[in-house]
Amino acid sequence: MQVAATLSDQALYQQAWRVMHRLPEFIVDRGGQVIWGNASFERVATDGDVLRLQGPCLSFIDRTVHGPFMTFLEGFGGVSGSWVTRAPTLDGYLVFRCTLIEPAGRSPAVACTLYDSRDHDIPLWADFAGLFGLTGSEAQVALRLMEGLSLARTAAQLRITNETAKTHLRRVYAKLAVGSREEFYARLLPFRVV
Repeated sequence: MQVAATLSDQALYQQAWRVMHRLPEFIVDRGGQVIWGNASFERVATDGDVLRLQGPCLSFIDRTVHGPFMTFLEGFGGVSGSWVTRAPTLDGYLVFRCTLIEPAGRSPAVACTLYDSRDHDIPLWADFAGLFGLTGSEAQVALRLMEGLSLARTAAQLRITNETAKTHLRRVYAKLAVGSREEFYARLLPFRVV
């Protein structure tokens, strides 16, 4: 493959790419040092209420979130994964979608995209099951209902009885602290990815 662009052209294209992406994206080493961040990440790290840069290192404003995220980074071994948290100081959820990057001759790093459920312009369908303590079966019922299936159709697809589906749904409602179908949808809608 022949590269037609000069180094200065490449820098211009990279800058245009960084500016046009609305979601905060960054690459961080396992110790929390930021290697790269797009313009959205730089805004969040400068003006946001979630995280900031202390020198080259990522730091969460809420220290109860910082430690668990650093532990996640240090142990991250999969090709891709997610880390979800509900910070006590935030009225919402943070989801980090992460991918392991292993360039030749360099230490592995983790590329992250940050989703904030408070940003209603970017709905997210993340791994809400772990956040709310849902079992796998409960999560499958919730997912199918959010996709628009009826409870009867959900039961048929999962090959469970209607009574079992109802039991799972009652447990989902309890764990989400909702009392109606409308509250159920309202609680999970911010996690939906378009």
